[in-house]
Amino acid sequence: MTVDADDEAATHPDIWLATIGVGGRGALLIPEEPDGPAVDLTAHLLHTRTGAAADIPLRDAIEASTTRVRLGLESTWPWQNADGTSVVPSLSVPCATTPAMPKRASALKLAPA
Repeated sequence: MTVDADDEAATHPDIWLATIGVGGRGALLIPEEPDGPAVDLTAHLLHTRTGAAADIPLRDAIEASTTRVRLGLESTWPWQNADGTSVVPSLSVPCATTPAMPKRASALKLAPA
């Protein structure tokens, strides 16, 4: 990034952003039949950091670090409709937290297969 003031030399603040994440999924309940219920455990870890290499004004406002940990359950149970179409409803119950703000959310998604 280059900041160019009207009558001053250009400044190169070297602002950067780094992100790393890892996640996984494991089956807690495996369906015995193709149209049976399934339950999975999900886990995610995300870390993001921003900064500036140069000594510039507002450097403290640019530098930041956040971490998010998310653990959740996902469940699906497909079924066939009378007209031959199929529906796979899923229920997701994640629990995400950051060191500063705990947050919980849930969602119900219906999607055609």
